[in-house]
Amino acid sequence: MKSKALALTLLTFSVCGTVSQAGQSWSWQEKQQVIIDAALQAKQAQEHLLLGDSLFQQHKLDEAIAEYRLAVHLKPNLAGAHRHLAKALEAKGDTEHAKAEYSLAGHLKTETAQDRIDYKELTAMQREIAEATPANVSLRLMLGEDFEADDKLEEAVAEYHEAVRLNPYSIDARFHLGQALAAQGKEEEGVAELRRAARLKREGGSEGAWSGVLPLEQALEEDRRALRKNPRDAFAHYKLGLDLEARWSVRGAFTEYQEVLRLNHDLADARADLGRLLVRDGEVKQGLAELRKAERLKPDDAEIHVDIGYGLLERKPQDAQMEFQEALRLRPEDAQVHLDICGALHEWKQVPAALAECREAVRLKPEFYEAHVHLSAVLEEMGNQPGAVAEHNTATRLMNSDLHY
Repeated sequence: MKSKALALTLLTFSVCGTVSQAGQSWSWQEKQQVIIDAALQAKQAQEHLLLGDSLFQQHKLDEAIAEYRLAVHLKPNLAGAHRHLAKALEAKGDTEHAKAEYSLAGHLKTETAQDRIDYKELTAMQREIAEATPANVSLRLMLGEDFEADDKLEEAVAEYHEAVRLNPYSIDARFHLGQALAAQGKEEEGVAELRRAARLKREGGSEGAWSGVLPLEQALEEDRRALRKNPRDAFAHYKLGLDLEARWSVRGAFTEYQEVLRLNHDLADARADLGRLLVRDGEVKQGLAELRKAERLKPDDAEIHVDIGYGLLERKPQDAQMEFQEALRLRPEDAQVHLDICGALHEWKQVPAALAECREAVRLKPEFYEAHVHLSAVLEEMGNQPGAVAEHNTATRLMNSDLHY
């Protein structure tokens, strides 16, 4: 896989840090051995990392974790190894150790020429694997995160776009795509992706922060840190609003959404979220007014029509149905829209109609984790315990598979 020239370059760069740290006067033979040992160690770390990725794709989590730990042991400053270990630990349910590895990965920086060469070569090898398994969502996400960590935003966005194309219902993919687009200065596109990720998270009953990123309190602190750096960052205000909403801090979320709109009056997605939150907080008239403004800015947004329908269900059920039908006209084959309507109907205790929408979401996208979660809840409310258990088991299986990422 490696050329002799590249291997020699790796050897040459490896000696600098190692010899100077020793502070000894070595013979040429000793120096040569140090170079060889350092290069072999770096090569072995990369090989363990790549083997871990391959095992992770096969959902062999214990074996993948073992390989990632070996990579970390051989090269403790390899941020990618810590990041991939965190993902595997998280997939196994070990959130405490996953958070520690994410934190380590976030603090590590590639500072030496050796690190930069290793990173470049590792990314090239990962891309070879990605090309061999083009439909692998988790690998696309890993590649995107590695590019993003190296400030290669264009490449990161390309990988996240591919992950979204492969699975439009991936919370992780849409979250990371939104973050990367915002970092590129594409604020409106970034907010739109983050809004879709948040809707998926809410429909799936996910609590806390974004999957695979940070615990909620830490996410809130990062939001505030970003705003201390740039108080006029509309995307950071929007994300803080979503994170406050996840913590049930409704008033705090209102404040942030209003600040987003003060900074960018025409940001339809933020206005839609403000309206949605007002409706659910009992301020139906004001919330519907905001949603109608959002609709004028973005008339082809199916989710806005669903939210308007939700606001109309209690007093004007026929008008609500018209809004739901408009959403389905815009995106008839989108499982997310059917699930959104299911959620709205379920909240207003229109259980049979909610069941039909949930089943349609599952029919359109059998691997849609959040749809199975919601279908399980609807079936349980209807007294169909065996059906609810079966859907819960399906959701659990999907959550641990590559299809969910």
